[in-house]
Amino acid sequence: KKAPVASLTELINLIIAAAGHKGKVTVDQFEAATKIEDITKELNTNSYRDTGGDYALNPQSKTSGEFTKNFTLFWEKLISSSKHSLLFDEYFVPTLTNWAVALSRSSMRPFRHAATLASLKIITSFCGLASDLRAKAETLSRQMTSKEKIRDRDGAKKIKDSITKTQSQIVEFDTTIDTLFRNIFEFRWRDVHPVVRKICVNSLAEWMHVYDAVFLDSNHLKYFGWVFNDKDADCREASVSAIIGLLENEDLAPRIVPFIKHFWPRILTLPHDINSSVASTTIQLLTRL
Repeated sequence: KKAPVASLTELINLIIAAAGHKGKVTVDQFEAATKIEDITKELNTNSYRDTGGDYALNPQSKTSGEFTKNFTLFWEKLISSSKHSLLFDEYFVPTLTNWAVALSRSSMRPFRHAATLASLKIITSFCGLASDLRAKAETLSRQMTSKEKIRDRDGAKKIKDSITKTQSQIVEFDTTIDTLFRNIFEFRWRDVHPVVRKICVNSLAEWMHVYDAVFLDSNHLKYFGWVFNDKDADCREASVSAIIGLLENEDLAPRIVPFIKHFWPRILTLPHDINSSVASTTIQLLTRL
């Protein structure tokens, strides 16, 4: 709050560093740019050269596992620890979102990888916060009903005001989630880089567990069905594993029955997949049906 521009500049530079680039965006550049695209174009010039595939998030890097774990945890904690301060102002979230979208569309793979991973983890945190708020709204609604039964008008009004505030916060979170989903996930789930596609599959599965009220429906489940046809075996296996995870949840399992029926013909072919891991994972799926 004390230095929003400087703080956001550091966050953007974290993504740049994770992508393996030596350059940094300065506070002056950040403030002077009339459009984010002005800076992202510079990031693709010779002053910000690609490292030739050797970057911290690269799965082939020896330090990738530990760095990726810490990188994702940072973005999740950033949002969850800011829930009572920065998340409802008119600068922090919109600016961070706009930057994330721009970087995720870079022509340079490391940028897309780093920005996509950060953005999807931000969505995960927002999903958790929004889900908690929905539970809070339901509890408040029950409390208001109790107050109304005993004709405590003042108490009922106070709770009603809290419900209105909570519902407004839910709308704000849902709007941010939808913006990131439409502008990042819907583009990157079909990225040319299979690692990015797999990140999308795993993240979508996580959102369905954390915020099923929004994500566990046919409009989102269909992506798993489409990824059954992905040319990369790891992506196909991740999609099958996502369905297994949903089936293992007794509360969620009944809600994916229509999906299973719709993609049943394709599922029946996956035990014969050319990749043995995909085939064996699918057999596990079929034993749960």
